[in-house]
Amino acid sequence: LSRLDSPDMEDRPILVATDGNAHADTALIAAAFIAGRVGGNVRVFSIVEGASPACREWDNTSGRLHGPHEPRPRCRTQERISGEREARCAMIKGQVALTVGDAANWPVTVHDGPLGETSRDLVTRTHARLMVVGQCRQRTVDVHADSDRATDVLMQCGVPVYIAAPTLRGIARRVVAAIDFSEASIRAAQVVSRICAADARMYLVHVIPYASTREMEARRRELLSVERMLNERSGVRLESIMLVGDNAAGETLNFADGIQADVIACGSPDSRAISSQDPSSPAADHVTQDLIRQASCSLLIAPALTDL
Repeated sequence: LSRLDSPDMEDRPILVATDGNAHADTALIAAAFIAGRVGGNVRVFSIVEGASPACREWDNTSGRLHGPHEPRPRCRTQERISGEREARCAMIKGQVALTVGDAANWPVTVHDGPLGETSRDLVTRTHARLMVVGQCRQRTVDVHADSDRATDVLMQCGVPVYIAAPTLRGIARRVVAAIDFSEASIRAAQVVSRICAADARMYLVHVIPYASTREMEARRRELLSVERMLNERSGVRLESIMLVGDNAAGETLNFADGIQADVIACGSPDSRAISSQDPSSPAADHVTQDLIRQASCSLLIAPALTDL
């Protein structure tokens, strides 16, 4: 495991995505806590979607084509995008100052373009190690899928994503790691162990449908194996928990609510939960999407492969 706080991580930023709205305040606060825990710098970015790329050769104002060497005036679309970027940048700088203070001195950049492509390009260019976003609503089971579009897109950028909930109280001290034995879920547990408090307690939670005693014991041994591996690489207190039920997300959420968890860590939805013991176990994407829609606490979602 490459550590979040290792020396070679110093130049790799923590990115905070914001549109300037109030739900992003908790993302800024969470980023401050995480940066204080693991070190490194924070960069804030925003993306203005919808408007067009560079002005075409055809000048829509004059209605004529420009020659190859003739200087082209800025088109109206470009001027509007530039104005939107400047206004968004000023608003976000004010948001950062009010939320974490001027002393943070975090750089703010505003980009225009498709959310997914622009975000992935930013992650690649900055070699980001983590992205932080705000949870824009309280827990609900009836949310329409479109409301999660931005989060879904950002989770495809190849880095862990921390979704900061309005219930954020500070650095995480009560942590639930949803373990389905997929590479992504184990990676999520590794990552969250680095960004939570040094004295945090982390519960490794595995949900199994009703099964035979032999099957239950096999899963328990597998879970304890994960616990031993994490114990060798983490200083947090670990406890393995086996839950029985057909709804993995629901059982995990009930347990997290019961202990008043600060954060739930799980694998990225683009990975399938494939257990050697149960090939028919639920796909990680369904469970993760349910956690995103229904969790009242923060979430840490990690892809299987990341060089944090």
